[in-house]
Amino acid sequence: VTVSVLYWLLVSGGCSPTQHHRLVSHRALAFRLICQQAAFDTAASDCASSSRRGTLAAASVTPMMRSVSCIAASRVAQTTLKLAATAAPLAAQRFAAMDSAGSKSADMQQHPRVILTSERESIAPDLLRYEASFHHLMMRDVARHPADKVAFKCAASGQTVKYGEIAGLVRRYANVLYHKYGVRSGDRVLLMCPNTPTYVAYFHAILSLGAVVSPVNSLATPSEIARQARIAGATVLFAHDAFKPALQGSVEVEPLKVCYASVNTDGVDPVPESALAPEFAGPQDTIVLPFSSGTTGLPKGVQLTNRNLVANLLQTQVCCEFGEDDVMLAVLPYFHIYGLTVKLHGILHEGGTQITFPKFDMESYLDAIQREKATHCFVAPPIMVGFAKHPKTKLIDTNSVRTIMCGAAPLGADVQRMCEPLFKHASIGQGYGLTETSPVLTITLENGVYGRAGTLASDTEARIVVEDSTAADGFRDVLQGEEGELWVRGPQVMKGYLEAADTAQVLVADDDENAAKLGPWFRTGDIGFFDSLKQLAITDRLKELIKYKGSQVAPAELEALLLTHEAVADAIVVGIPAGDDCGEVPRAHVVLQAGATPSPELANAIKEHIKSRAAPTKWLRGGVKFVDAIPKTASGKLLRRVVREQERQAARKAEE
Repeated sequence: VTVSVLYWLLVSGGCSPTQHHRLVSHRALAFRLICQQAAFDTAASDCASSSRRGTLAAASVTPMMRSVSCIAASRVAQTTLKLAATAAPLAAQRFAAMDSAGSKSADMQQHPRVILTSERESIAPDLLRYEASFHHLMMRDVARHPADKVAFKCAASGQTVKYGEIAGLVRRYANVLYHKYGVRSGDRVLLMCPNTPTYVAYFHAILSLGAVVSPVNSLATPSEIARQARIAGATVLFAHDAFKPALQGSVEVEPLKVCYASVNTDGVDPVPESALAPEFAGPQDTIVLPFSSGTTGLPKGVQLTNRNLVANLLQTQVCCEFGEDDVMLAVLPYFHIYGLTVKLHGILHEGGTQITFPKFDMESYLDAIQREKATHCFVAPPIMVGFAKHPKTKLIDTNSVRTIMCGAAPLGADVQRMCEPLFKHASIGQGYGLTETSPVLTITLENGVYGRAGTLASDTEARIVVEDSTAADGFRDVLQGEEGELWVRGPQVMKGYLEAADTAQVLVADDDENAAKLGPWFRTGDIGFFDSLKQLAITDRLKELIKYKGSQVAPAELEALLLTHEAVADAIVVGIPAGDDCGEVPRAHVVLQAGATPSPELANAIKEHIKSRAAPTKWLRGGVKFVDAIPKTASGKLLRRVVREQERQAARKAEE
């Protein structure tokens, strides 16, 4: 086989650029066959995996790959036939000539695509079968579950809502919104409510009228609410009574008609049948208008459609095996897309029970795991850190927990390792997604997979892309294992932002065979790579990388290392200016564990902790600053922009 392969490589060099392109995958396969015999399989496997997709171009064959392959061929030749010893260097010459020809033609052509495709079961048949709107699909699900089964229970008050009560609550609130607040089809209604058992009724009451729900962050100020209403074009705010003191008398909110959850729903006429949302609404109709977190800029309205939410619900079900006996602790907010799609509707779809938390408290959460015999915990990294470091975790019975899924931000490998012995019967995994993708893009539920966010959801494709001035469109795909910006497409990708100009910056049209089915490419703005198992690793945000002497430093990596220090409870890293010669240097803001005392000695110890675990370019040359709390969004994402602004203000004061 080796001799045949080498001979083929030897004689195939005199081909045209077109023939050369067709031979690409065979060349990569030849690499692998040779390298396997020479014990170079690790170096060759990435090359072969690209060849199976027909995406490895000659220009992509690195000098290291060529040298490894030729060395491998020479070693095989020494132990097999003398002919191979002659063929190997000649084959190397052919490769060099072909690569030269390929690189010249590449200047005039588009760089080849390296597209990773989901290997999960397709949801396409089910997506076609579910022609009803998202609202009607969920109401069907509610109706098929036992009427006396508890759907929601408040962890604080014990209030419950059963499956048989949901449809009635939806109708009653819809009656009020229609007759007393004038909500009609196509209107946009703000919904501001903590996680309560009746959230589902408020949400679907709005959808039942054909209106669009725009969830509001429970921590939003009156001015932020007014801004969201203005951008969304909303005139009605449905709010929980807990927010009444902040909203009443607010000048910013005054133009809005505010309907509180305690509104009397008795004796209100039913909504006319003609005013209700049609069962078979358009799949591209916008039904939810969440606002992106704004961690890299001002929040933007994200248009999610019937098709988006139905698709992501089905994609989640392929990955997560929910059932009617499951109990999930719903602590991540429903106003966040992760909580809305995966938790609120994912469990509702399958008939399980959700334990709601109006606000988060670690001790109450741990108590609920044992008291409610929770089977699923959907959390963010701060809660995982709490699991790892809270003394009560070791004292409670966690045997009922089968799944812990972490999302909203990257989970450090060390934190995951610390949690695994505490939940002996649970699979601990990560998921990755964005508001713009409804949100699930990748997911894994396998123990022992560290620092990875999982494999692609059903019917999802991805590329890893870098900027390249030689490419016709300014971008070039990199090979599996290399780092770049993640681009994705699939049925869960948003229709667009409210502003066309914002949409144009992130949605990139394509004309290949899958474009009609999967839509445009969405630029996530996240930096990452896919490993040899097609597991996604997110290393940082494109706009949050620290540039130190030309090297890119990922804050998330340093934050994960900081959390392994025994004195550190929480941490965030930002870049601070350090002159033209350095650009920026990393500075850590650290929250200490109870009992630890801030001191210069401890700051130095933390810096040394990083030095012993990270490359010199990643050392905390900006120092360590002790703080009381780390600013975060309600979903647990670190607000790096807030910390950067704090640093800028401190620098300005120092200059005065």
